[in-house]
Amino acid sequence: MKDSKQHEVDLRRLLAVLILGIALTAGLSLWVLLRLHHRQVHTAATRNVLQLGVAMDAYLAGQTEVVSNRTVTSWEHFSALVQSFYTVEQGLQYVAVTENGVSVFHRQVAPHPSGETVQLPARERSGPEWSSAPLPRNVRLRLKVLRTGDHDIPVVTFTKDVVSVNGSVKSVEVALRREIVDREAAGPVAATTAMFEVAVVTVAVAFGFCIILVLWVMRREEAYEKRRQKEEHLAFAGSMAGGVVHDFRNPLSSLKLDVQMLREEADSEAAGSRETIKELATRATHAAERMEEVLQQFLSLSSPQEEEQQAMDLGVCVKDCLKMIETRLARQKVTVDARMMEDHLQVSAYATSLRRGLLNVLMNAEQHSPQGGRIVVSLRREEEMALLEVADCGPGIPAGERDHVFEKFVTTRPGGTGLGLFLARTAIEKCGGTIDVTEAEGGGACFSMRLPLAGVTASHAPRT
Repeated sequence: MKDSKQHEVDLRRLLAVLILGIALTAGLSLWVLLRLHHRQVHTAATRNVLQLGVAMDAYLAGQTEVVSNRTVTSWEHFSALVQSFYTVEQGLQYVAVTENGVSVFHRQVAPHPSGETVQLPARERSGPEWSSAPLPRNVRLRLKVLRTGDHDIPVVTFTKDVVSVNGSVKSVEVALRREIVDREAAGPVAATTAMFEVAVVTVAVAFGFCIILVLWVMRREEAYEKRRQKEEHLAFAGSMAGGVVHDFRNPLSSLKLDVQMLREEADSEAAGSRETIKELATRATHAAERMEEVLQQFLSLSSPQEEEQQAMDLGVCVKDCLKMIETRLARQKVTVDARMMEDHLQVSAYATSLRRGLLNVLMNAEQHSPQGGRIVVSLRREEEMALLEVADCGPGIPAGERDHVFEKFVTTRPGGTGLGLFLARTAIEKCGGTIDVTEAEGGGACFSMRLPLAGVTASHAPRT
């Protein structure tokens, strides 16, 4: 019972760990999907920024101030246009125009960093988001950092060369702060993060509910199993009580009648009363023995002894059992034909239980044999099993009833307890063997018992 309870506890823990593992796997999968989605969102935001920078650079490069040869005062319209761009997109850091390497226009629309512009190393200037983006051939992309005393401002610059009317080359450079990529991705990232959190909470609640439900079902099944076992025990106790009353009634009535007649004979002075008294005393003794036999069988059924499995000589055990019923056999004038083809067959068995079971089979054969009958007992080896057969010359057992003769309280003999063959089957199966009944040659019943030989019991585990 303790092992069964421990098994149930281990099963509950296993199921809880399994469900928890599935929940963690689901959560990890959601996290991986979230990271992949964030990466895709960031990539899409980067491409949007690239398209914005290219469009702004191309638009500014096409302005009259750039392609013509106007004076510095004519750049006021260009400056106002840059300011308008900043109003729409505050991620714009500056716009610069150079001609033959000389700066002709520079407008710092964002807060001006009082520091130098540093180009990033090559490993920081290239990335999957920036390098994979399609750009026009005449637009150059660079990642820079505007360093100040307090902080750095990472920017991405777009430079386009334009040939003016006088043949000079002007370069229009638009710088966008890279933080606008995060700003572009902030909305989708926040939405997917919220969805992830909701999904995680949903998964946690669902799997938590599953764990609680599984534990509740297992506890319910455990309670049902305990209730069923209790009902079976009560039913078995009722059957035991009914069997005891039924099987004690006949010998007890006979004993009571014999004692009454014995008392009457003791008071009588008739001749021959001595022989009658002796006969009545013998009958009373037999009735008491019968009651003791019934009581012993019920005790064996209700409280089986605990013993260890060990190697034992099956031939010696059979001979001992035959010797124990020698008087009964002589009384019925029943002979035994013992065909011990292999006397010393060592089997792995529970000695006390097996001896009692074999004794019950032999007594069953004696009880069903007619007066002057014969019982054939044979023992031989059959592969890795010992085969013991007990055949009588009684009325036999109908084919339709052979599957039921080993059940509790099933008997074909008037006055039988219906426990002898049940105890025999229980003992033999406990040793890892089998027992069945067939029709014997010439009529009668033949009980075949197979028991594993000592040393080969690993493949024949005992049944309980």
